[in-house]
Amino acid sequence: MRIALLATVLAATTAQAQSWQTITQARRVSGEEQLRVFVEHGAGTLRIHPAGSGQLYRVALRYDEDTFTPRVLYTPTSSSLRVTMQSVDRPGNRRDFDWDDDAQSLDLQLTPDVPLALSVRFGAGRADVDLGGLNIRTLSVETGASQSQLRFDTPNAGSCRFMELKVGAAEFRAFGLGNARCDRISLEAGVGDMLLDLSGDLPEGFNGTVSVQMGLGGLEVRVPEDLGVRLNVRRFLASVERVGFIADGNRSWVTPNWNEATRKITLDIRAVFGGIEIVRVATPE
Repeated sequence: MRIALLATVLAATTAQAQSWQTITQARRVSGEEQLRVFVEHGAGTLRIHPAGSGQLYRVALRYDEDTFTPRVLYTPTSSSLRVTMQSVDRPGNRRDFDWDDDAQSLDLQLTPDVPLALSVRFGAGRADVDLGGLNIRTLSVETGASQSQLRFDTPNAGSCRFMELKVGAAEFRAFGLGNARCDRISLEAGVGDMLLDLSGDLPEGFNGTVSVQMGLGGLEVRVPEDLGVRLNVRRFLASVERVGFIADGNRSWVTPNWNEATRKITLDIRAVFGGIEIVRVATPE
């Protein structure tokens, strides 16, 4: 079996009554047709990015063993990977963990060679999720009170069916979503400051949907000028700025190039309070 599995547990020096441990685990590609990945990281820093060719995944975890218990489980029969961090529940356990402590971290590398169904839940802290060049089929990202960034710096290697984003009281930025090439993108947001950048290399004939449901917060949506956009808005005590759009029926607007555009997106927005700004940006050459 072509498997390279490295599992090392290294004790770190105790600092401020915390006992730090590090776990590293990796596996090589071995004929998998797909990979299902579930990640749950409660606090600290999270980084997800592409692995080198031939490597299925690599996990590096640094955690306080007095507060959390990590789980890294790969199931070959279902080609699934679970990486979770569970709170320790025992008498006398400390509850004063610094949720913004950068010392606790998860670094996950994923294969660009196998189609991926990726689900990420992230609590408090900072997250940088760079999925450019991976083969994302489905993506689910859920954040809590965090500063999170999602990026597709290069085009998705496959065809993405849907992307689901759920954002709590957070600062959330998503760049290059056009490169994700997802047929459907949905954003459900509570309280926070958000950015959706729809730039990227969309294929000819693309016709996708972006759905946004917002509570109290601010949202900026950036759309390339060559992209045809239909905007449908349902709002209550929320402002929507849409410079450069033309009215096209009740609560619906389109960009001037809607009819002739070879790549189109329908943007459906439901908002309560807050402010939404739709910005048309120059298409990169």
